[in-house]
Amino acid sequence: MASSRAEIVRRTADQWNRRAWSELAADVNPDVTVVPPDGWPEGDTVRGWPGWKRQIERLKDSWEEEHVEVVEITEFGRRVLAHFRWTTRGKDSGIPFETSMWCLFSFRDGKVAHMRYFLEESLALEAARGQE
Repeated sequence: MASSRAEIVRRTADQWNRRAWSELAADVNPDVTVVPPDGWPEGDTVRGWPGWKRQIERLKDSWEEEHVEVVEITEFGRRVLAHFRWTTRGKDSGIPFETSMWCLFSFRDGKVAHMRYFLEESLALEAARGQE
């Protein structure tokens, strides 16, 4: 039986936390597009699984500890909006930091095809409702 879109999103968060790259690669299209939030330091859109994997590894390696927690998932037709809590601890400073992020997922052929991240809920909801 095929996984629901919400199940896929929850699974990708778990794969992220476990660094289960081969499992994550199986849940995303090889040509996945990932759009970072506005103002993000490495703000370029990433296209393709190899580029996304490199970006993930850079993000994870910049922290002593980090993990994501799914707070809420809302389906908007064929798209899914996920609210994540990203908790990190600095390598040098040891200072903990927590960020709320939203990601709008689009799917193709039962896999994640597009992810767009937001730092503000209102912008995420606007995009999810198709009012970009």
